[in-house]
Amino acid sequence: MMRQQPDIGESAASINRRADDESWPHIKRELETGATLLRVPRLQRSYPDRGDGPYCVGISDLRLKKLVRAGVLKFVGVDRYALSEGGTA
Repeated sequence: MMRQQPDIGESAASINRRADDESWPHIKRELETGATLLRVPRLQRSYPDRGDGPYCVGISDLRLKKLVRAGVLKFVGVDRYALSEGGTA
């Protein structure tokens, strides 16, 4: 059985990629000012957190994993990530 494209003619992957591209600059600014990135497994997304719960826009688990592999983010605790030293993207 062939996968169907959404009615808009764009794949879910491209929609998620575009959303991640738009969200990353905001998230990076939050991380630079002391927030950590909290991964919410049930939602398969990660959001900035300053200790009082996730807020703002998020990125997909796929983007999170790519940023960790690239050395931009580092694992700092259970489902928590922070910018690596010199992490750029």
